[in-house]
Amino acid sequence: MNIKNRGSILLSLIIGMLFNACTAKSPLAPKNEMLQAKKFVPDEKNCQIYVFRKSYFGYLVLFNIYLDGRVIGSLPPGTFLYKYLKPGRYVISVITDESRDDITFTCKEKQNYFFELQPRTGWISARAVIKIADPTDAKKAIKKLEMVQSY
Repeated sequence: MNIKNRGSILLSLIIGMLFNACTAKSPLAPKNEMLQAKKFVPDEKNCQIYVFRKSYFGYLVLFNIYLDGRVIGSLPPGTFLYKYLKPGRYVISVITDESRDDITFTCKEKQNYFFELQPRTGWISARAVIKIADPTDAKKAIKKLEMVQSY
């Protein structure tokens, strides 16, 4: 291997490490909790919500997810979070410097609710929307994602 090829390989490795270091990160949940969440079995007296971000668009941006105005977790690309809730009415939100998107929903016992975070391009910073997801499609996507810790 000549010096020119070694230099190209070294430069590629350095650029790859820099991109990896700059990607948005959030602490992952323990593996046993992730496996349990991926069974999609809600508690007898509660409902279970899943918020997922399968898109790698805007991979440098970490989006905070809010439930009734309190942060419940942060989603980097390729992750999901879930939370048990008591039955009732809730507002789930994603707020960025340029946008806010809310969904109000009523949580019922023994039910799963799925929401997809979709990053968008903004004028100055990233935007995001949150959508109610089809349960079948959401389960298929979530099985491929990593679970982050929720607060």
